[in-house]
Amino acid sequence: QRSKRFRLLLLRNQEVPEFRNYKRVPALDREISDKVFQEYERRLRATDIVDSKEHLDAHRALVAKYLQKLRESVINRFVIAKHNFILSDLVVEEEVPSIGVLGINLFKLAEPKRPLKPRRKERKKVTAQNLCDGDIKLLINVVRAYDIPIRKPHTSKPSVVSKSARSFTEGIAAGQSSQSPMQNNDWPLNQVLIRPFVEVTFQRAVRQTTTADGPNPNWNEELDLPFRAPNGDYSTTSLQSVKDDVFINIFDEVVYDVIEDEQERGGGVHTRVERHWLGSVRIPFTTIYLQSRIDGTFKINTPPVLLGYSKERSFSTEGGYGAVRCLSEGSYITLFITIEPQLVPGETVREKFDTQEDEKLLQAAERFEKEAAAKFPGRPCLMNVIDINGKTVFITRYIRPLNPPQELLDAFPNSPQEASELVAHYVSLIPSLPDTVSFAGICDLWSTCDQFLDLLAGDEEEHAVLLCNYFLAMGKKAWLIIGTAIPEGSTAYVLTLEQSRYVIWNPSSGQFYGQYDTFCPLQSVGCLVNADNVWFNVQQYAIPMRMSFDTTKSKFWKPFFSRSFSHPGLSSIQPEELVYRRTDKAAAAELQDRIEKILKDKIMEWRPRHPTRWNRYCTSTLRHFLPKLELSGGKDVGDEHRMELQSLLGDYRISGFPVHLPFSEIGPVVEAVYSTGVHNVEVSSVEFALAVHVHPYPNNVLSVWVYVSSLIRTR
Repeated sequence: QRSKRFRLLLLRNQEVPEFRNYKRVPALDREISDKVFQEYERRLRATDIVDSKEHLDAHRALVAKYLQKLRESVINRFVIAKHNFILSDLVVEEEVPSIGVLGINLFKLAEPKRPLKPRRKERKKVTAQNLCDGDIKLLINVVRAYDIPIRKPHTSKPSVVSKSARSFTEGIAAGQSSQSPMQNNDWPLNQVLIRPFVEVTFQRAVRQTTTADGPNPNWNEELDLPFRAPNGDYSTTSLQSVKDDVFINIFDEVVYDVIEDEQERGGGVHTRVERHWLGSVRIPFTTIYLQSRIDGTFKINTPPVLLGYSKERSFSTEGGYGAVRCLSEGSYITLFITIEPQLVPGETVREKFDTQEDEKLLQAAERFEKEAAAKFPGRPCLMNVIDINGKTVFITRYIRPLNPPQELLDAFPNSPQEASELVAHYVSLIPSLPDTVSFAGICDLWSTCDQFLDLLAGDEEEHAVLLCNYFLAMGKKAWLIIGTAIPEGSTAYVLTLEQSRYVIWNPSSGQFYGQYDTFCPLQSVGCLVNADNVWFNVQQYAIPMRMSFDTTKSKFWKPFFSRSFSHPGLSSIQPEELVYRRTDKAAAAELQDRIEKILKDKIMEWRPRHPTRWNRYCTSTLRHFLPKLELSGGKDVGDEHRMELQSLLGDYRISGFPVHLPFSEIGPVVEAVYSTGVHNVEVSSVEFALAVHVHPYPNNVLSVWVYVSSLIRTR
């Protein structure tokens, strides 16, 4: 026990995080310094001390501690199961080609070459153990973007507001003829509409594309970013627990003439290049790792107000829905992302779990899953899930009508549609924490709704179950969708039936889509779940717009409980009702001040060579405006705000925007502000304004708005 070497080997064998990947253990005790154990002992001492510096909020700090303990207990239970290797884990053997394979390859040689229609080849997968720093690269192919906001001509006259200055998040009013900014009288001749480029940041490494022209740019460029695993540990467990995100930011490159007087100019050209942030797409690394590739068109998260920019309107005089859906509702970007070399994601542990379910039910569910996988290999079919205690539970037990917070329902007593949107917004404000990050390489744990609201963190399944249960309590017909979406991969959405139309809800973002919506991120539907049954999709197509959601038709949906195997009357594991803690406005105001102070300090820290001046007039205007954004859900408030800023600060050229996030800890808020690059303006006379608004909801769910802008005096 006294031997340092023996202790080090023991801790490494137990897979303690600090020693999990420890290499070259010295042969003699005297060669091991006491410093090796310092970090580990400090962590043991700190288990009972709550660190509020990282979390700024006592409840969230306690939850983080509880999750840490839960994680360790779960990992200890599964550590043995993970060491049961099969031959293919240790020995890489190439398959001996059979006659059938050789025949197919010979036929391929005779196929006509199609250089204009290239096919992506399947790459050889690599196990991660034998890799080191610099071996893994993230490849991002930025193809094109649609409908990016365009510049508005700067005018210091507050009375003239161009038609294009309308808030671009407003819905498309049917029957209105839209006016393009090109037709406006105050649009200067030969003015560039926009010069967008894409910048990708990952683990603070930055790559960018060339600059394109116009609101529908086409780049088709490949960017590669290096990847470093935490502590140089490239095991599957470590890779699955990487918390880094890939930020894909769209900027506008603006060139300003520095010298306005022609006589001063002389023979030289004096210009200054500025970059203005327009929006971003955030994709977690774990999503790319588990799916091995991501290919699709993503909605760009553009802020509800973007100073100095407006949305180009469609030219059609008809309503917003023609043969092709009008894109004016948002901006989109087409991406292809993969990892080079292609890594093998870790398998979830396939062990027998404790259960209180009937053995007959479990066997029938397993049989149902196998049949579904044999007939439709790509479609997810989920019957048994693992609860937070590590027990197997049948999925229908999670569905039960549960009351949403009463104050959300009281906000819109006469409008069920707006009440539904507010409830979905509330669910989306609970931070997302994928189970792959918290229980890396082990399993997908489902918590009940009361546990989810206590922990204030969960993945797509928890969000979807809570939203589905809320909708059921509001009297809607609702189902849980188990399917695949971009970029998450395997996920859970919610389906509701509204006035004989099906609506698909993304519980993690609070957005909803019609069944025939072109840009719905849900790519395939595997099964539908409610409290009574599970239906598996046996239709030819799995994409929502090409299928029927009528579960009464047996040729479209295969039910699990039927005449041959009737419903055994399973009780729900959810509580009878949810009890909510009241909103604490004083704590939210205190948190708001602390976040604002931290962000101001960070912006000054990011500008070490330039003084950072704060414009207090602009800051107070922004501070008054943010609560309106939260109440309106970011809709229809842009015009009035632009007018106010223009009348107050007409001599300034302002560029800025609000960023909206659910609050979990300070790290993601700082990262989001940093990735917008607002601090990169290097003009000597630049001033900044920053305002933060924290809106509290019941049960300590917090919505955070950060408004950042830079001001440059024009005269």
